[in-house]
Amino acid sequence: MRKLENEKGFSLLELIIVVTMIGLLAAWGLKYYNEDINDARRISIKTLSYNFNTAVAGVHAQWLLQSDKSQPVDLDGTLIAVNRYGWPKGVAAGAVQSGGSSYPGSVQQRHCAELWMNLLQNPAPYVLAGDPEDQGVRYRVSIAQPGVCRFGVTTRQGKHYYFDYYSRNGQVISASS
Repeated sequence: MRKLENEKGFSLLELIIVVTMIGLLAAWGLKYYNEDINDARRISIKTLSYNFNTAVAGVHAQWLLQSDKSQPVDLDGTLIAVNRYGWPKGVAAGAVQSGGSSYPGSVQQRHCAELWMNLLQNPAPYVLAGDPEDQGVRYRVSIAQPGVCRFGVTTRQGKHYYFDYYSRNGQVISASS
């Protein structure tokens, strides 16, 4: 066979330039991918806070409409315990217990977790803050201060998105740290 004079392959320099460009494009794409994941987690916690706030307002509205204000509010067969102002503070009876770990946590953490499970429709699995077996669980339930439930998610970069529920006045506030 006859070899053509103009036929030649890639030089080592051309190959290095192409591989470097592909590496730079991959690093750039990975950066934006991670930012999109953070945005998705931020949006998910904001959506959950909106849904939680709507459910809290619904329980409060039911409490306002019922004649005996000393009784818990019936929410689809679950009795939601309310404070003297009608804001949810826990579950009185019929609580859904699935969705969390076996870690007992504090009494207030359990009340917050009961609210998470019963006020949200099909809530995501959660873990109580302080659970030694919390690997891979996305949402955490903790106590920000007495009477304040904190529901949060942490990104791989350590960014923490959360919302706080103040049971004394029914306020739901989203934040990040």
